[in-house]
Amino acid sequence: MPKVSEIFYSIQGEGKLVGVPSVFVRFSGCNLNCLWCDSQDYPAQKMSIQAIVDKVNSYDCNFVVLTGGEPTLVSSLKKLCEKLHYKHITLETNGTQFVPVPIGLVSISPKLTNSGNPFKDFAPLSAWIKHDCIHQIKFVINHADDIYEVLEIVGQLRDISKHVSSRNIILMPQGRTSEEIKRIEKEVVNMCKKYGFLYSPRLQIDIYGNQRGV
Repeated sequence: MPKVSEIFYSIQGEGKLVGVPSVFVRFSGCNLNCLWCDSQDYPAQKMSIQAIVDKVNSYDCNFVVLTGGEPTLVSSLKKLCEKLHYKHITLETNGTQFVPVPIGLVSISPKLTNSGNPFKDFAPLSAWIKHDCIHQIKFVINHADDIYEVLEIVGQLRDISKHVSSRNIILMPQGRTSEEIKRIEKEVVNMCKKYGFLYSPRLQIDIYGNQRGV
């Protein structure tokens, strides 16, 4: 059975669906160990797929976000997505492996060198971009120089796939508090203006701070 850290109802704080009320299913476990990870120490419990579905359905909400940790490590992920087919599902993934699941949006977050896990493998990321769903590629910016690594990755992706549009590239400031985010948010906005990328806030931090379950 999957290990689940929490299931809660809030608003999407990041990406193209920012502000949309959503039910979040946070899975435990990841194949990376990012320096600024905000969820690696969360306790978890085993839950059956049906228990997860029942909990999701207890909220009057049509949007579901499968996050982590790394959801693609869940062996029964496809079964869960099929049982929630009547919902709009966003899958948040680090893009290190591809799992063909029925979803509405895949939010891929390739890790930059600032995470301690620099991006290496383009094959799963390319597979996600070609998958039958909308995609967004979200980069976490910690320093101004990170943009050069982003441009290198995006350039190589465009050599692989014609489906990589600037309107699907999202830059987001790194930070666990509003103060940390403000440190670099204006620089990130200027990067987006210069290269035509999208800017994403971290709305959940602005509203609630670094808390669980919100």
